[in-house]
Amino acid sequence: MTAYGSECFTMNEVNRLKILQDVIDGRLTTSLASQRLGLTDRHCRRLLARYRESGPLALVNRRRGLRSNRQLLPGLAELALGIIRDNYADFGPTLACEKLAELHDVVQAKETVHQLMVRAGLWIPRKMRAPRIQQPRYRRACVVEECLRCRDAAAPLGLTECQVQRLNDSRDSQGLSTSTLALLSSPLMICKVLSRPIS
Repeated sequence: MTAYGSECFTMNEVNRLKILQDVIDGRLTTSLASQRLGLTDRHCRRLLARYRESGPLALVNRRRGLRSNRQLLPGLAELALGIIRDNYADFGPTLACEKLAELHDVVQAKETVHQLMVRAGLWIPRKMRAPRIQQPRYRRACVVEECLRCRDAAAPLGLTECQVQRLNDSRDSQGLSTSTLALLSSPLMICKVLSRPIS
């Protein structure tokens, strides 16, 4: 059904009709009318010529009731969906689109295939999926990290891990200088895992 078969007007078309009638009656100029309508002066003159020639129905959108230029050809959507259901039901829209073009010569845009698959229930958009439940990651034991820190602290002093262990166990500080004892008793050098801190 085309625009000429229907005699209904939208509010924009009624407003356009009133302004163009004011131009014909001489109350408005075409430049002022084009500013009010948000059109170019040239298009406003074109509408005036159509209005004078065919009356108010000439102002109705001529595309009304016609098929969109971007609409899929009849039967193409069903063909693509049938191929996807038979062969690529577990594919995502992008890969399904590529396979349709590569193997079946059905060339469609990725978004078109995406919308077809969503409408058919073959694909769930990310926004509609159930949220993933992230398992809590518990803290790891820090034994290895503390041991490595203790080893690194003992290395500049010329001590081995065994000597630090022995020092911690026996608290034997007779063979060490006072500066070494001060370093070992500082909070950064204390080994928390091997034994209790040195006083």
